[in-house]
Amino acid sequence: MSITLSPGGDGANDIIINTLTDLENSAPTLLKLAGAIVAELDQPVSTFPAASSPVTLKYQGGNNSWTLGNFTFGLCGSVCGSISTLAPGQDLLTYTKTFPTTIGDGFASDTNSAEPRTFTAPVGQYYLLVELDLTLTANVGASVQLGSVGIQGTGAAGGTYKTRFYKKVSGSTLLKEALKSAFAGFVLPLHSKTYQNLAPGDYLYHQFNATMNLGFGGTLGLDKVYFSGQYQSDIQSAPAAPGIDTSVTAEVKAGATFGVTFKYTSSYEAMLWKADATAGRFHLYRSKTADNNFDIGGTITVIADPIVTLSAGSLGTLASQVLKPSTAMVVNQLFSGPAQNEVNNWVTEAGNKINCWLQPFQQGQTALQWAIDQTRSSFLLIDVTFDLTAAGFEQAWDKVIAGDFNGALALPDGGVSLDVGSGLESFYARKTSVTFHLFGLFTAEWDQSHLDNYSILYAGNNTFHLIERIGNRQISTINGRAREVDLYFAAQATSTPAGLTLAQIDLHILLKAKNNAGFGKSIAGFLSETVTGAVATTLAGMLRDSAQQGNSTETLELIFKQSAYGKLTSSETGPRSVLVEAPDTANYNAFAAACDRFESTSPANFSVLNAMDLTYTVWRTWNIAANDTYPAPASDLPSRRNPGNSSLGSPAKSYLDAQFNRPSSWELVDFALQNASDFMNLCEDLKDLATLAKDPGTAWSCLRSDLGRITKNDLPSDFLIPTAFALTTLMGQAGVQPAISGPAPGKAQEPAIVVTLSYS
Repeated sequence: MSITLSPGGDGANDIIINTLTDLENSAPTLLKLAGAIVAELDQPVSTFPAASSPVTLKYQGGNNSWTLGNFTFGLCGSVCGSISTLAPGQDLLTYTKTFPTTIGDGFASDTNSAEPRTFTAPVGQYYLLVELDLTLTANVGASVQLGSVGIQGTGAAGGTYKTRFYKKVSGSTLLKEALKSAFAGFVLPLHSKTYQNLAPGDYLYHQFNATMNLGFGGTLGLDKVYFSGQYQSDIQSAPAAPGIDTSVTAEVKAGATFGVTFKYTSSYEAMLWKADATAGRFHLYRSKTADNNFDIGGTITVIADPIVTLSAGSLGTLASQVLKPSTAMVVNQLFSGPAQNEVNNWVTEAGNKINCWLQPFQQGQTALQWAIDQTRSSFLLIDVTFDLTAAGFEQAWDKVIAGDFNGALALPDGGVSLDVGSGLESFYARKTSVTFHLFGLFTAEWDQSHLDNYSILYAGNNTFHLIERIGNRQISTINGRAREVDLYFAAQATSTPAGLTLAQIDLHILLKAKNNAGFGKSIAGFLSETVTGAVATTLAGMLRDSAQQGNSTETLELIFKQSAYGKLTSSETGPRSVLVEAPDTANYNAFAAACDRFESTSPANFSVLNAMDLTYTVWRTWNIAANDTYPAPASDLPSRRNPGNSSLGSPAKSYLDAQFNRPSSWELVDFALQNASDFMNLCEDLKDLATLAKDPGTAWSCLRSDLGRITKNDLPSDFLIPTAFALTTLMGQAGVQPAISGPAPGKAQEPAIVVTLSYS
């Protein structure tokens, strides 16, 4: 039957619409419009004055309900909606695409600014908007109890949901014809023919209450790529970025090998439209305004039944997609064999993080729900694309309108996929994107015959290190007990038409014990003495306990960001008469104290006759003697960049003999003091490197040159553990405290544990 629009109420200008889509019913419906619109009916939509919009729509009589599928929609009250126009450039709907809040995930958090998005009428395009306030009632046999998947009606008198239908029209269309077109084409949501009846270019928005079966995940990609090296040769062999595709993501669809599903009870909004005749789009939002008649507190669990699914095999797939074939071959074999424990660490950590987001922490809220609730606009939960031509689309759509998105995704040939980069999916991708650190041989082929020379280390926070063993420092294996210390730089570069530019340069130090209880215990002690607090104490205990297990691996990674090592100080090597030695003295003392803590023999522990008697004053006099004479002239100052002559018969040797009367220790003392010079030089060069890296115009070749000089000349290669500890000491003195990430406290002991300290 028809719908009659009655402007003015006298019947003279009634608009009778006989051909209806979803508003077809068993008896005529009469709707009244304000009389002021009569003068506009024969004018084009483009001239419809803004002052006349929106026009109130009142229900006058006839049939006020429409039953489609499992639901009945009804008009109630005298004022039942409105009519308005939207000109080109006006917004149809505004929503929040990503989380605008800080969300914790154990020991780390992620802060992301709100990103508002809009649906906007394109240039030259007008929309006639019909908004109806509708009741929503589940038909007999289709109602669903709260706590289960399904759409909920208000169940309260006067409770309504807004439904907006945006009909695309040209600016030259007469308002009378546009009204006919909008009501004739009006589509109702939540029934089997919603997309069939929706014309391309039109939009349908509606509100509802529900417990939805949602999920997110399934994408696996790279958010950053790093080029790393221990030696000058490593860096020089990387004149450009390795062949890598950082845009790779796997479409989120049925059969996704990792992700999370859960039931979420809330008030929702949805926006439906067709990109074309074969592709339907669906946005699901958490409503910014909850229905007052819908009680989701107290007795209802907002997020329930979380299930986390993770698969290690996804990493091999990612490597195949983003790395050069020869590199991918090696990585795939490592992931499926020697690196299996590292992969398991990633799976465990990712699962722990996701479970943390979903665990209730106050009044039944989870961290995820709390974050969503902080948004002040409609927050995009999921962005779905439907292949309307898929054989199983109708069955999949039935599941969606019943509130079961996960069931729809799981249907073979259902034609349903989640679009990446928005809503929950964007949040998940930011938290779980994998980063590869690639070492050395960038321009050479990775050869399967050299597989034993490579290893993969999971360093936490979704970062995998692909390491060429040839470049590692301080590796020793005795009776299967391995001790490894590795220091390297990792530089992030961005490719532009002008070449590679730098984004940041990090200094990494890895301490790794494998089946080595003694060194594992030392790593735990390193952590305990570096950071205080309950988290550090718990993680140090886990490292210590893990070291007591057979065939276990304990790793501590230190990451020094530019902003951190840029706070280092050093004595300027300018005119000798104005040298201020306090910064070098502090750096020397930090290094000597670290050697005293981690080196067990003399003089490597900076002791000869008494504890810590290799003081800065000793180094100072030794350096002056090596560059001048002994006794040192009163006006002389040290010059750590110049090692001078400290060989047999030199003034420097004479000084050490006179100071300690230990001729047999002369060469070892000389070696320790040379390494102290290297450490002080390292502090100065790191400070200068931070300044260099801040310049966006710094070329990749400049980076290679600077890092090559540091790695060749400055690193106390036999004192890497004291070097690491001394840098953490200087960070503390500069007021820089590390962020800690690692296995969540209370988890079962694992065969491999990685803890990361990040200084920024």
